[in-house]
Amino acid sequence: MGTPSTPNSWAPMSADEELGLVYAPTGNTTGSDYYGVLRRPFDERYSSSVVALDAATGEVRWSFQTVHHDLWDYDVPAQPVLVDIERADGTRRALIQATKMGEIFVLDRASGQPLFDVREQPAPTRGALAEEHMAATQPASVGLPAFRGPELEERDMWGLTPVDQLWCRIRFRQARYDGIYTPPGITPSIQYPGILGGIEWGSVSVDAQRGLFFVNASRIANYVRLIPRAEADALGRRPEGLGGRYMDRAQVGTPYAVTNPPFLSPLGVPCQRPPFGTVSAVNLHTGQLVWTRRLGTARDSGPLGIPSLLPLPLGTPNTGGSLATRSGLVFIGASQDRYLRAFAADSGKLLWQGRLPAGAQATPMTYRSRQSGRQFVLIAAGGSDTLMTKPGDYVIAYALPR
Repeated sequence: MGTPSTPNSWAPMSADEELGLVYAPTGNTTGSDYYGVLRRPFDERYSSSVVALDAATGEVRWSFQTVHHDLWDYDVPAQPVLVDIERADGTRRALIQATKMGEIFVLDRASGQPLFDVREQPAPTRGALAEEHMAATQPASVGLPAFRGPELEERDMWGLTPVDQLWCRIRFRQARYDGIYTPPGITPSIQYPGILGGIEWGSVSVDAQRGLFFVNASRIANYVRLIPRAEADALGRRPEGLGGRYMDRAQVGTPYAVTNPPFLSPLGVPCQRPPFGTVSAVNLHTGQLVWTRRLGTARDSGPLGIPSLLPLPLGTPNTGGSLATRSGLVFIGASQDRYLRAFAADSGKLLWQGRLPAGAQATPMTYRSRQSGRQFVLIAAGGSDTLMTKPGDYVIAYALPR
């Protein structure tokens, strides 16, 4: 029987039948995403990691931790992607692990050793709880591009009017921000990337023929404050009253609740300047960035949640994965506007887009009909409360004209 409240694995797993390994991405201990004092040594060892399990026995073969002593809800939501990479020393069985921090780790899937350079870099500690034990360093995949955008500055504060831009600048000054891994505390802090990522559960797709993998990522900050338990109780912070759009959490059993809404202006617009979402291609063999494009327009989003109807290419927050085909196309929905798009794999040029009846926070799939021989591309359009996209219950299929 397992030990209660240990790090869970809620995201999709992957398996290598030949190696006999199952790869499980993990989260944190239950109820303590922003408070780590009560975690046990075995919690710390396997939290926010990818863990390789022996499929026959369940024993741990290896594990790789993507963030140490995670205090930011930076669990690993993306499915590990398995691919073979040709290197100077031969073919390497690789695992690509995307993360909310915008870091991509490429590991040898037999041993867990990084195939691109990973270094421990100093992490900030200012403003942390006195009783919290911060990790002194965090792993950075320096051999690959990061997908979180540059660190925020006051001049990055953005708005539709001078008034909401000023509001965002004031809020920025009122908060602590020392870059990624700024500690949460009882004074406000800015978490960037936010809990949406970086890269969420959609993971990456691979074009092995062209030696590319494709990454869609969001750039939205959260505004975080730990709330002492007495104050949280007075405010009525209870598990059943939390969640939804702003993802406040009671953290029952710890001395603090947490409030962590997205960092938005009073008009409901992100406080930092666009783009808010991108799609990119990376060379699978060299790790070099090949191209980046903004993903999504302002067509179905706007101030106060009112769709602007303007096709401005801001790039939007996104959740969902991409599909790469051998013909050199990359299909992706995921964005706040209701489109399925096809990009050229080699250049990132937008080749086609189709309007959808609801938000497509899903990963496309494709198949070839045995009856007709035609190839179809499908996307589930169900919408997302988190991204405030239109809900629905559609599965839409596309094919070339007969």
